[in-house]
Amino acid sequence: MQLEAIVNQPLIETERFDLRPVRRSDMGMIEMYASDPRVANATSSIPHPLPPGSVEAYVTRAMSDDREEDVWV
Repeated sequence: MQLEAIVNQPLIETERFDLRPVRRSDMGMIEMYASDPRVANATSSIPHPLPPGSVEAYVTRAMSDDREEDVWV
């Protein structure tokens, strides 16, 4: 994905919450929530225990120029 597409990834705003593009500073919170066994039990794609490096790999893919979809947090 080109830089223009990343810059133009929309911010989704509602009365109760905002969704914005993921950034590297989100890794700690993503890891905290994704490491919760309740989250793993409620999803089909988050394993428990969370493998080392998986959050960094996820954020790297989410921010990649050639990603195929947008990711929000």
